[in-house]
Amino acid sequence: MAFEQIEPYADSDTDPADLMSHVDFQRRGLANVSLTNFTNSSLPSIASGSVVEVNGTLYQAVGDIAPGGSPANGVVYIKLNPTGISPNQTLTADLTATPPTWFDSEQGWYNSGGTARYVDFKMDKSGASYTDKRQFPFKNNEDVTFAADGLINKDIGIKTDNAFIKTKVISIGDWDMDATVFVNIAHGVTVGNIRTVEALIIDDGGTVLTPMTLNDFINPPDGTIQIVSGNVVLTRRTSGFFDDTDYNATSYNRGWVTVEYIA
Repeated sequence: MAFEQIEPYADSDTDPADLMSHVDFQRRGLANVSLTNFTNSSLPSIASGSVVEVNGTLYQAVGDIAPGGSPANGVVYIKLNPTGISPNQTLTADLTATPPTWFDSEQGWYNSGGTARYVDFKMDKSGASYTDKRQFPFKNNEDVTFAADGLINKDIGIKTDNAFIKTKVISIGDWDMDATVFVNIAHGVTVGNIRTVEALIIDDGGTVLTPMTLNDFINPPDGTIQIVSGNVVLTRRTSGFFDDTDYNATSYNRGWVTVEYIA
């Protein structure tokens, strides 16, 4: 099979059918939709001015449209339901926990019956809180393929060389570095899957962040990072930069460990 040319049209055409055919194909799947409250936890509305095509009919939001419905907590979507008879049809918006189905014929996300279109966004609902609002404009709903050997998945990580790379940021917690030489930080990752570990140390004033492995290239490094089963071991050098009263506060988070690993 191959692409077939849509009937062309020209200024001299007297039959508007060719022009209408072009317009119909061009607008198929159109979803110029934006949401309000996108960066906070409030219920989003479909923003005024949004335009969407549903089963061949174009609709425009002439004001902000708040979705109805009360689905269970979890991932929710916004579904657009056509009502009325053309040329006076309207769209109502509802929240739903039912995932959409992709329709190649319509080039968009619809309910399983193909009668109601989904806005290309989803979010996490918890009571009256709506967080992690995100777009899913791609046919497989989760993954974005950038190259043959590279892929991003929101819930897994970044894939490269056939492995997903994930990141954990762990608080160091209490550490009087002036009195205590080392601490163990639980990482919860299989050691063989770890690829990179870094640690940032914050001073008692909370104004200076310094790499654990600070090195002036004259003295030995001021700290070391060792990865063992279950723990990242942070060790400061005796009489070094961190063996100081600027780093002796307790009941204080001493910084963060960042672990990159494959999944």
